[in-house]
Amino acid sequence: MKKRILKKTMKFYIMLAFFGLSASTANAQTSGMCGDSLTWTLTGTKPDFALTISGTGDMYNYRDNAPWRSQRSNIKSLVLHDGMTSIGDNAFVLCKGVTSVTIPNSVKTIGRAAFLFCNGLTSITIPNSVVAIGMDAFAECSLTSVTIPSSVKTIGRYAFIMNRNITDIFVSWTTSPPETSIFDIVVTYKSKRVTLHIPQGTLDVYRSARRWKNFINMVEDVTNAE
Repeated sequence: MKKRILKKTMKFYIMLAFFGLSASTANAQTSGMCGDSLTWTLTGTKPDFALTISGTGDMYNYRDNAPWRSQRSNIKSLVLHDGMTSIGDNAFVLCKGVTSVTIPNSVKTIGRAAFLFCNGLTSITIPNSVVAIGMDAFAECSLTSVTIPSSVKTIGRYAFIMNRNITDIFVSWTTSPPETSIFDIVVTYKSKRVTLHIPQGTLDVYRSARRWKNFINMVEDVTNAE
């Protein structure tokens, strides 16, 4: 069921990407507004653009119509400045050339499919300002490690699905962690190659927590839990 849903989602975005990229980019926009008080700017030269988001407040949500869409295959770096408070739905979908991103500590929510199909992205650290991660937010990336702080209260369905190379998940909840489909991070959360890193002294908490208890490998080595 999950695979059928994912395949349909992939077809939808691939079709949109095809029609979007087939349009002429001769007069492609290189700057504009992406929030009431947020701006975006493309700098550099094709195919090595940097996309910078600056300002304050929430980013707009998109339906695969972000203003930098026609150039996303050429975006190699994302620069997100402190002050923005959300990453919009579908903001950076299919930005496959991006290999790393630093989410500023002002961001509270990460929208649905925000980094979907960012195949170059290998690791992500969620700052302790974030309280919600949307559905499909980091699906179909190439994550090998994920760090999630205790500030996160909700994680949307399939938020990390189909990251086949994941080996380490770091979490910081010292009391019962939120019930979530976090296990979509891996093809099988019972894989012996995946380690869940938890705060010191919390093994019993995670061994008794619904779903979390299914991880085979747990290591109490997180020391900066809040």
